[in-house]
Amino acid sequence: MKPIDVAGVEILLDEPEHYIQINDSGESSLRTAWPQIVAGYPGYEVFFCYHNNEPPIAFMNEIGAELLDDSLEMRLPRKDIPFTSSPNIVRVTEANFDNFAIYHDITNPGPDMYWTSKRIKKDLSMWLIFISQSKGQINGYIMLSMWDTVCAEIFCLDAMRLEDGVAIASTAIAAAFEAGKTEILYMTEGKLGEVVAKKLGFSHRGYYKGYRAYTQ
Repeated sequence: MKPIDVAGVEILLDEPEHYIQINDSGESSLRTAWPQIVAGYPGYEVFFCYHNNEPPIAFMNEIGAELLDDSLEMRLPRKDIPFTSSPNIVRVTEANFDNFAIYHDITNPGPDMYWTSKRIKKDLSMWLIFISQSKGQINGYIMLSMWDTVCAEIFCLDAMRLEDGVAIASTAIAAAFEAGKTEILYMTEGKLGEVVAKKLGFSHRGYYKGYRAYTQ
């Protein structure tokens, strides 16, 4: 995605995917920029991200935006973490991506999932992905974004059992630190993520809210 300024609001634009992301913009700025965004990018999905800032609820209601993400912000600085080695935890690469893709898309159906397997595969180098499997069947996975120079972010943690979640997460986090990251960010949703984060030493730093609207 490339950054573009529209009436003083920086948007992150992905033209091929018809997707726009806007981070932490206030109501007055959005009211000025929104008509130009609608006119310039018809038919786009727009995601408004708020990190420890209150979103402009009235404006979101006016444009028909829906709240999709309401998460706790958890962070883990670089340190030694409990590590569980297991031959059943495998890193996802080009060679085994199709197997992961089937599981990912089945467990994340519908239009609310922006990061479909197709979009992930467009640049797999941006991701650190591990799967947990038993008898050839996937029973969980973790996805970390790696595009920030210092911080890796856990985008998704899915596991059938708590112990699998802890094992997958500790393996992936250790790999991220080995790759040079100094901090792990996790916007947790649901009981599994919160419990795993606490077991691995994450601390609560704030919150994140994400709204989705369309320009059509």
